[in-house]
Amino acid sequence: MQFDTRSLWIYLHFPRLQLDLIEAANTDYQSQQTALQQPRAVVNVTNNTLCQLNQAALSKGLKLDMGLASASLSCSDLQLHEYSDNIESNHIVNIADSLYLFTCDIVLAPPNAIMLRAQNMLTLYGGLQEYWQVIKRTLERQQIQFISASAYSIQAAKVLALNHKQLINNDRAQIECHLKECLLAHCDIDTKDLQKLARIGIRTYDDLCKLPAAELANRVSRFSMGII
Repeated sequence: MQFDTRSLWIYLHFPRLQLDLIEAANTDYQSQQTALQQPRAVVNVTNNTLCQLNQAALSKGLKLDMGLASASLSCSDLQLHEYSDNIESNHIVNIADSLYLFTCDIVLAPPNAIMLRAQNMLTLYGGLQEYWQVIKRTLERQQIQFISASAYSIQAAKVLALNHKQLINNDRAQIECHLKECLLAHCDIDTKDLQKLARIGIRTYDDLCKLPAAELANRVSRFSMGII
């Protein structure tokens, strides 16, 4: 996960975007409270597992990736919605449109992620935290949950975000320190290469850093080496 020394990126991941849209569709306060109290889940119909859960469903003991049959037995009043990546992909565009008012370089990663090139905005806003507060308020007004992280490459920022580090910082040493704790499972290294690395005990970025470059090149594909 080489650093691009020229550009700081922020990765925004929206882990339950479709569910957020369903709950936000209730415009009056009473309807919103009723919706929040109702156990609700989004189902991935390709494998019949739960992929998004609201707090009421979690409080009933339901978990992500739980099978639909088990979930229905555990929670008889569970409201189910079929997952649609089209719904999320379309709304990612809407989120990006709202952010264009405050930032210029945006990369979409449908169905549930956006990357912001923050580097060019730091002088305009007077620093990273000032810029981030504007972005954060814009997202919070839309009543959507998000996980965020920054780093000097898109890949590193993505790994930090998907490992729930919630790190908005431009200090390279701190970024590197947090990155070393991250699981490689959340990066774009080829799945077969991840399995090869796992067989020799390489599961985190820190593990990866300890492996000699020549040995690493012999174990993974050129594609994966390009990401690393």
